[in-house]
Amino acid sequence: MDSKDNKMGSPSKENNMAKILIADDEVDIAQMISEMLVMKGDYEVDQVSDGNAAIEKGTTQDYDLFLLDVNMPKANGYEVCETLKSHENSSDVPVIFLTGLKDNDSKIKGLEAGANDFLTKPVNINELHLRVNNMLKLREYSKMLKNYNKELKSEVQRKTRELRSTMEDLEDANDKIKSVYINTIYRLSLAAEYKDPETGKHLVRMSSLAAYLTKQLGLSEKMQERIYFTSPMHDIGKISVPDKILTKPDKLTKEEFEIVKKHTSQGYKILKDSDSEMLRMAAEIALTHHENYDGTGYPDNLKGDKIPLSGRIIKILDVYDSLRSKRVYKKPFSHQKTMEIITKGDGRVEPVHFDPDILEVFIDNEAEVASLFEDVNTSELDFKHIFKSETV
Repeated sequence: MDSKDNKMGSPSKENNMAKILIADDEVDIAQMISEMLVMKGDYEVDQVSDGNAAIEKGTTQDYDLFLLDVNMPKANGYEVCETLKSHENSSDVPVIFLTGLKDNDSKIKGLEAGANDFLTKPVNINELHLRVNNMLKLREYSKMLKNYNKELKSEVQRKTRELRSTMEDLEDANDKIKSVYINTIYRLSLAAEYKDPETGKHLVRMSSLAAYLTKQLGLSEKMQERIYFTSPMHDIGKISVPDKILTKPDKLTKEEFEIVKKHTSQGYKILKDSDSEMLRMAAEIALTHHENYDGTGYPDNLKGDKIPLSGRIIKILDVYDSLRSKRVYKKPFSHQKTMEIITKGDGRVEPVHFDPDILEVFIDNEAEVASLFEDVNTSELDFKHIFKSETV
């Protein structure tokens, strides 16, 4: 067996088999893991035994998942992970660390390097299969997000050529393009719903509350519609945050919270530079919905009107909905308790965090906000409902 490049399984990507790279200098262990994977699923597995070989293969070939040992010759697992995550060909490929290290500092270091999950040696076959399948699902979403802008641009260009052929089809073509954008937003938002089974109702509430509040603020119908459809993507960047952090029932460490905070900029990277005005607004919301009006928010400490209006609107709605919702680390608060926190503060949330004009309108309409929140919770509406409306 050639330890530098051992391939198991003959089927190629043409058969839609997931392709996995294992990097481990303990060749027998790597071989055992390869056999376990091939036995449990339709995977094509490559092996390398040092960090440099992992970087070379990982950045020049098309893989769906990397399994990296921490301690390897030439480049350790952390260095390999950082390099793979910084290279355009492999930046969105999930990484699972294979390690015998159990201390928290080593895991934090791995997360900072860009790892998505950890497996402790000796590897359990059922746990291995479960974690690999979860990461491959994440890879599918990542591919969709990476390729969709290109597909959308091509679709818009095709529709534009059709519009030039006849003015009579203008209105119909515009409706079809809008439908493509909304369908895109729906598919992108599914990635966030996949990470958290409670997300579906949260997205319906966010869109419904956004539609109501923007109307009370006197915004144009066009602006109301854009925020209605784009608000579900405010947390799309959380697909980059490891599940073990998102679902942790205890208080996050400082290092873990820093990782969570990155979901704003990660969401922006996913959505930016689109030809769609809706997706550009979604990128704006993803980046700025945790900025505070007094300049104490993240990721850029924007202050006052430096924060886009869409971000300031989603900020107060997200805080309200989060306080009223059940989380793994807290019970839901009542409307009265939530409004007390928003208007008086509790140390983490303070009134100065919100645009004062938006806060005033929100307070003036708190009864309607509470009613709308309860209506969504008790209704038959599901996540797809918000994308079926033609108008707000």
